[in-house]
Amino acid sequence: MNLFFLNTSRDKPLDESINSHSIPSKFLLFALMHPKLFLAFFFLLLAHSLFAQDQQQWEWLPKSHLQPVYPADGRAHRTSIQRSVSENLYEGSMGGQFPLISVQNKQKEILQLELAASTYLGLLRMVNHGSVLNTDFFVDVLLDYKFHPDWVFRASTGHTSQHISDDAIIQGFPFGNYVRDYHQLSLSFVRTQLLVYGSFIWNYNFKTNTDLSGAVFLQTGFHFKPFKKETSNKYLSPLGIGADVKFQSQDSWNSTRSLQVDYSKQVNGKVIALKLRWVSGLDERGQFYPQNRNLIQTGLNLDF
Repeated sequence: MNLFFLNTSRDKPLDESINSHSIPSKFLLFALMHPKLFLAFFFLLLAHSLFAQDQQQWEWLPKSHLQPVYPADGRAHRTSIQRSVSENLYEGSMGGQFPLISVQNKQKEILQLELAASTYLGLLRMVNHGSVLNTDFFVDVLLDYKFHPDWVFRASTGHTSQHISDDAIIQGFPFGNYVRDYHQLSLSFVRTQLLVYGSFIWNYNFKTNTDLSGAVFLQTGFHFKPFKKETSNKYLSPLGIGADVKFQSQDSWNSTRSLQVDYSKQVNGKVIALKLRWVSGLDERGQFYPQNRNLIQTGLNLDF
């Protein structure tokens, strides 16, 4: 990690320069070096400062999220299976997004800490009755703050490493390096039938076959259910449409675009959805970056 910006004197060693700085500079250094520990500390600090004067309600292992897992995001934390209509390729994931603890005051402001992890893989059906193509790992620590009945702010930090499989190497697929460590800030508008969100993602450590550290991703999307459950046919109310777009600064702001139609039901805070999804633009599988793809997928999502 490049910490040169903390060193205002080029003649001093970095450690000496840091030691000579104020407490805020040292606090910033700690946050950059230990982001997940900092986020947990920040949760406790924010909970105390926002809720110290009010009656608090603490809940361990909450049953629901403050905002849904982004429905049209092809790399969200979930368990899923989808098949490409145009290719003999299956893509699946195992994982989810799990609330750990939340605190609420009498103004109905809520802080919630969540842990998310998932593994994505591709399966080529035309090779030896099934051959694994890629395996991609994701882990995130998420802090959500519901400061208004319809608005949720998120701060998170995460890691992903993405790999070509041994089966694919044997078949002659080229392999490379893809790893990202990142911080993310998001703002979401959340209602029963509508979700709109936007995210700023800073990849402070980003390595492919070249060093892309410092690259920025911008993500935005929505999900809308046009038929109200109370006034519409019960078979139409689960129908929804959504989109997700991710722009990447290191590739001249090229993007990955997803458009999705789904049929979903929510049970005890968990969502199960059948989906039809069109994906175009930059390939989100790290081993195939910076290739582009254009395909239609059908599948099933399970959001914990």
